[in-house]
Amino acid sequence: VATLVRPNARAERYARFLEAATRAYEAFAFDEPPDLVVFHDGRLGADAEAYLRGALTKPPATRFVAAAPRHGGANATARFWAVESWQLLADLGYGAVLRLDGACLLLGAGAPDPIARLRDGGLDA
Repeated sequence: VATLVRPNARAERYARFLEAATRAYEAFAFDEPPDLVVFHDGRLGADAEAYLRGALTKPPATRFVAAAPRHGGANATARFWAVESWQLLADLGYGAVLRLDGACLLLGAGAPDPIARLRDGGLDA
């Protein structure tokens, strides 16, 4: 599961991100829960990272990767997800990715593991 988080001066403002990350792990019946890869632009800071690590209870492992664009707004973010993130994730050893952002709406729980479904369908995962 991969997501992008922007630095924020107040840790409680990360609540939407934390809720989305938790729901992703509740929404799917993962055979093996995947890592959570959190991309940021390098300005997240040790306090915010420690806060997020402590608040994330569902993923088995969380990796914070400073690789997201600092400037450029929505266009730079779109380019990051469309072009750059896939190579970065492959370099980290991931063969399948479930992208998560604040606009994701996850209803219910227990949906089939999407990564297992790809693998069972003959796709590399």
